[in-house]
Amino acid sequence: MTISKLETKVNKIRDFHHESIANREEFWRREAERIHWDESFARVLDDSLQPCARLNVAGRTNL
Repeated sequence: MTISKLETKVNKIRDFHHESIANREEFWRREAERIHWDESFARVLDDSLQPCARLNVAGRTNL
């Protein structure tokens, strides 16, 4: 792998990580849309018990 390709991959990972922090609800909503849900979730993110967080609250999938 060339340095240029490696830098591109590292930049993509960095951007992905940054997005997950900067726009948490939108990021996790978009990620959740990538899988099938038997029952849609009521909330994307519940961080009321920090430092813990729950994702896709009340949703049900077979994963």
